[in-house]
Amino acid sequence: MKSRMANRALRMDRRAFTLIEMAMAMGMTAMLALSLYMSLNIAVRAQRSATQSVEPTRAASIAAEIVKQDLESALPPTGVLAGPFIGTRLGDIGAEADALEFHCIGGDGAWEDRAISEGVRRVELSLRTDVDPPLLVRRVTRNLLAPVVEAPEEEVLCRGVRSFALRYFDGTTWQDQWDSTTLDNVLPLLVELTLRMQPAAGQVRGTEIVRVVPLACATTAAQTGGAP
Repeated sequence: MKSRMANRALRMDRRAFTLIEMAMAMGMTAMLALSLYMSLNIAVRAQRSATQSVEPTRAASIAAEIVKQDLESALPPTGVLAGPFIGTRLGDIGAEADALEFHCIGGDGAWEDRAISEGVRRVELSLRTDVDPPLLVRRVTRNLLAPVVEAPEEEVLCRGVRSFALRYFDGTTWQDQWDSTTLDNVLPLLVELTLRMQPAAGQVRGTEIVRVVPLACATTAAQTGGAP
């Protein structure tokens, strides 16, 4: 008798979950999964927003660094494979679209498979406003000895540029334009680059990058014996 009662009590202790208990457990699991999903979704959105806010600054910094390297290796307008250094002011105040043409020494990366990857080249920098968003482009002519003038290779340095402004220091004052053919074939001592980006969503002002670049081969007109 006692054995039967003990077995019955044991069977009662081993009973399965009821339907209500199962429903409650499934509901708690669903709530936990929803909470995890919402947390991950917030984290992903925050990461995406941070990336979008940082990307214009990163792109502008890389573009400014490429222009800086080209300017640092600019060659004098006279000599073998020489070419003029011409900077033109275009556009309105706050929406400048300057253009610059000069010769420099440069090299492509080791991953570039080109017949001429290093040496003297002609570089043209300009802001393309015929597309939306505007593009800062770099055109490079590598083979300056080609019997037929080759079309330059165009490279997009940065997208979404609001203005691209350059100024040139002659040792006394800053100039908005520079033409070495009328300035005794000399280079400016310094070039100031200002790159402004279009504001991203939620921003009032876009990123602004400023670089002041000294030109290693620059000389003044007085040093070359020209008129002051």
